Amino acid sequence: MYKIEILLATYNSERFVEQQLDSIFYQSFRDWHLTVQDGGSTDGTLQILERFKKKYNSKISILYNASHKLSSKENFSSILSKVDSPYYMFCDHDDVWFKDKIEKTFQFLKYSTTISDRELPLLVFTDSVVTNENLEVLSESFFTYQNLDPNKISLENLLLQNVAPGNTMLFNHALKKIATPIPNEAIMHDYWLMLIACIFGRIYFFDEPTLSYRQHGQNVIGASKFSFLTTMRKLIKEPNKISLSLRNQYLQAQTIYNDFGSTMPMPYKKILEDFLKIKDQDFINKRLSIIKGHFFKHGVLRNLGLFLFV
Repeated sequence: MYKIEILLATYNSERFVEQQLDSIFYQSFRDWHLTVQDGGSTDGTLQILERFKKKYNSKISILYNASHKLSSKENFSSILSKVDSPYYMFCDHDDVWFKDKIEKTFQFLKYSTTISDRELPLLVFTDSVVTNENLEVLSESFFTYQNLDPNKISLENLLLQNVAPGNTMLFNHALKKIATPIPNEAIMHDYWLMLIACIFGRIYFFDEPTLSYRQHGQNVIGASKFSFLTTMRKLIKEPNKISLSLRNQYLQAQTIYNDFGSTMPMPYKKILEDFLKIKDQDFINKRLSIIKGHFFKHGVLRNLGLFLFV
């Protein structure tokens, strides 16, 4: 068994996946294995994967799912359920990893934890450099670009906003064991892992970029530059999206409460109960409960949207 299992989900990825695969196979840390699952590609993705399989053989496994197209969440969740390793990393098909991404992230987690802590569910995430599709730098920091604070990782904050992109994560088997299978009610696979790690284990932020996060207009999630004008435009033009996002967050929180309410530490159970009460309260009490429970997003404008549409 290799120390780290890298999970790569592909779907019509021929434009960028070869660069990503090269960046993985050039990593300074070598104790890893790559498992790729294709979500039903109709372009040249499979031919590229087979070429790498022929070249690197035992370092890469390819899983095919041609029965139907998988969403990103479904694809990553499916791969995670099929592999076992001490540690795991998610990998997006359109990024480019820095040569020392695995080495630095793994060493940071190792030196941030005690031997006894390593038995707990652990997750570390990093920063990334945001680029355009040609890898020209848009921002040296994903968190600056999005106006997010990576240190706001309390459960109160995470219930309303995930701060960590999955493509920067490293997590251990203890977290996989408790967090899987990832339910349909999870908003995204990485969001679900952050919440479970917060409740049952430890989350660490490594304040260094470890990859080029490529933006090309077809990203499943992507990173849009935060600005006053664009945020106000969303508040005015897309109020239904904000309300839908809140409903999905309530559903995700309710699922966590239903699945883990009897085993989670009492302080976290109380936080979830207070959060779930908000959806059934009247206009004034909803806002009072948000303030009392410190259920906030990142920045004044995002919280303005929250108070307008909660």
